[in-house]
Amino acid sequence: MKMRAMTPCSLLLFFMLAVPALSASGMGIGISGRSEILVIDSFPYVHEGSFSIHNTCDYDCFYMLEAYSPYDDVSGWIEIYPKTVTLEKGAYGDITYKLLASQGYAGTYEIRIVAKGFGMDEPPSGNDKPVSYVQTSGSIRLQVTVTDTAGAASLGTERLMQEEGSIEVATPPGQDTFRAITLDTPAFLDVPIRCKRDTAIHMAGGLVSGQAPGGMHICLYAPSGATYRLPLEYTYTFSEAGVWTATLAIDEMVLVAKEISVEHDQSPYGQYLLVALAACCGIAIAAYAKK
Repeated sequence: MKMRAMTPCSLLLFFMLAVPALSASGMGIGISGRSEILVIDSFPYVHEGSFSIHNTCDYDCFYMLEAYSPYDDVSGWIEIYPKTVTLEKGAYGDITYKLLASQGYAGTYEIRIVAKGFGMDEPPSGNDKPVSYVQTSGSIRLQVTVTDTAGAASLGTERLMQEEGSIEVATPPGQDTFRAITLDTPAFLDVPIRCKRDTAIHMAGGLVSGQAPGGMHICLYAPSGATYRLPLEYTYTFSEAGVWTATLAIDEMVLVAKEISVEHDQSPYGQYLLVALAACCGIAIAAYAKK
């Protein structure tokens, strides 16, 4: 699938970290869900919810979902399914999440479940590498309060040290926050759409021309949840079958994201058996025809 050629010499990549709590819309994404205000009186605590994503682009888009909060342990309370999804233009996708907190400190925490959308575009003239660009992202908001009683019975009523998490500065409700990176040349991620398990695959990423900025790397996300951070050129052997996600990022900001379908390699013995069965069938048919 091809995208429009880029005419500007400079590419601005927008990454929206937070949008209004109830919905997000605009460049290629609409999120339909509701904000949640939750109170944890005791641990363990479980809460389940859902929302939907609408691809409002005029082309197919790939989405990654992740939970963010000011603290990593709070972000870890959230499980999302599915964590990646590809939607055709105009299509909807249902997302479910579970908040599973086994312990925690007293306090009020804001959690954002962010959907980051990526669409394919045509590479600039003279370049044949596939290029993806961040189109937009949106989120839903969870406000979780752990009471003093629950905190005192668990990890405590206050944190002993300030643990920096996924969001450095809390976003006031109802406001949008943008981060932007300006690149003089587009980024690319060259990975296969599908491959066989236990087969060595060469991958490459970076800028179409010029030197890649510091902190740029490839990251692989396995179906089992394992994460592998790799250099910009690497030969990797996929040991796990299923749908993987490959990203190109600068530090923690994802620029390009693609899916890789890793399939089971058919055993050569199975192939030999199929050939033998076909030969036997052919002999049997020929013998029957002579009668």
